[in-house]
Amino acid sequence: MKPEERLTILNINCRSENKKIPELHQVIDQVQPDIICLTETWLKPDIHTAEIFPCHLGYQIYRDDRTSGKGGGVLFAVTNKFLSQEQPELQTDYIIIWSKISITSIKDIYVSSFYKPHEHDKHSLKELWSSVEKIPRNSHIWILGDLNLPDMNWSNESPSDTCRFKDLYDNFTEN
Repeated sequence: MKPEERLTILNINCRSENKKIPELHQVIDQVQPDIICLTETWLKPDIHTAEIFPCHLGYQIYRDDRTSGKGGGVLFAVTNKFLSQEQPELQTDYIIIWSKISITSIKDIYVSSFYKPHEHDKHSLKELWSSVEKIPRNSHIWILGDLNLPDMNWSNESPSDTCRFKDLYDNFTEN
């Protein structure tokens, strides 16, 4: 693949982004990602997107901030080289944001930034699958973020032998 044909993705669990803005900008300058997925941003609606991603960085930004309590929140950024559109019809009650990215000569890609706060949280996965079911069949779907599945062996898509929530893990891989 030629470098100009590659799609670079940066996926970071921030644990409070607004305190790490210079570090984020340094990583963006070094990696020059096409797509950025940030989870646990801890951003609130009163923090303006331009404070985190000034216009000169060249990204379209989508956010799902936690409005109560501490923690949570996701941010999704797509380089202005691509046409992207937020997909509000895919929103759920959980911390997730969806965008449809259009790239010349390939199918549209539906990409999410998703945060599942606890390993044993079944409801958030149910909400994730609920939103996935609304995406047109035969679409490319990428789920980015923090799934909080620490006992998953991603190579063979199965939970480790010591996994305490085996049914939840198996359910995830079956969907």
